[in-house]
Amino acid sequence: MKNSPLFAASAAAVSLTEEPDYTTGWTPGPEVTFGSSGLKLNIFGFYYGFMAISLGFIWYAALTLCQIQRKLFPNIDKNRRVPNFVSHLWGTVLMHLTRCMPKVEGRENLEELYQPGTKKFKKPVMFVANHCSWMDIPFVAMAMGWLNYKIIAKHELLKVPILSKSLTECGHVMLDRSSRKSQIKTYKDGLGWLKKGVNLCTFAEGTRSVSGRMGEFKGGAFKMAEAVDSPIVPLSIHYSNIINPKEYVFACRSTKSVKGKIIIGKPVYTEGRSDEEVIAEVRQQLIKNLPPSQRPLEE
Repeated sequence: MKNSPLFAASAAAVSLTEEPDYTTGWTPGPEVTFGSSGLKLNIFGFYYGFMAISLGFIWYAALTLCQIQRKLFPNIDKNRRVPNFVSHLWGTVLMHLTRCMPKVEGRENLEELYQPGTKKFKKPVMFVANHCSWMDIPFVAMAMGWLNYKIIAKHELLKVPILSKSLTECGHVMLDRSSRKSQIKTYKDGLGWLKKGVNLCTFAEGTRSVSGRMGEFKGGAFKMAEAVDSPIVPLSIHYSNIINPKEYVFACRSTKSVKGKIIIGKPVYTEGRSDEEVIAEVRQQLIKNLPPSQRPLEE
C-alpha cells in the first residue's frame, strides 16, 4: 500500500499543507525591552549580538585594508571580489558559531546555468528572494556562497555601524525609496554590475513583510535582468521571521530549533519575454517553495 501511486500522491499533498508549529509552547527566556522602540533582546540574542560585534571588529579592519588597497591600486579587484570574500567569511563564521546556519536546497537547479565543465555562470544571474526578517541577508549570503554578487539594499542600512563599511566597500547597490533620482541611479548601478558579469541579488517586495507572508513585487529589479537577458533564480527563505522576529534586535532562536532554510528554485529566463510573464513565473516559483504560513493568503 505504501508503495502505491495513490499513497505517494496523498503524502505529497500532505507535505504541501502541513508544517511544524514553531510558536506554540516556545518561550524566549529572560529578555529585556529597550525603551520606546519596544525592541527585545533575550539571552540567545545577546550571545548572537556579542559574536556579531566581536567578529565585526576584525571584519571592519579587513575592510579598511580593502579600502586602502582600492585607493592605492584602483585597477586591482575592480569588481570588489576581495571585500565580498571577507564579508562572506565573517557571515559564515558567525552563522556556524551561533548555530544559525540555514540549510540550502536546490543547488542542482543552478547546473544548467554553468559553462560546460565549470561552476562559472554563462551569464550573470539575478537572484530574487522573499523578505520578512533581518536574517534574510545572512541567509541569502549563505545560499550565494563564495560567488561575487552585489545586493540591492535600502539606503537606511548605511546608518548601521560596520555593516555600512561592508556595503560601501563591496560596492553593493543602495536604494533610497523616497528619491526618484536614487531609483534611477540604483537601476544604472545594478545594470552596470550585470554588464560587468557580476551577479545581483534583490528582495522583490522591496521591504520586509510584517506578517511573514510574501507581499506584492516591485518591478525594477526584473527590468535590470531583462535589459541584459540575465536569468532570474528565485530564493525561497523559510522561517527567518521566526528566528529573528521584527520585535527582536538580533536572532532570538537558532536554526537547530527552527528549521530555517533556503530553497533555490529553477531559473526563469527573461529573453524575449514581457515583464508580466517573467514576474508571474518568478512569483509562482517562490510561492511554490515557501511553507504555507509564508504564502500570500490570496494565492
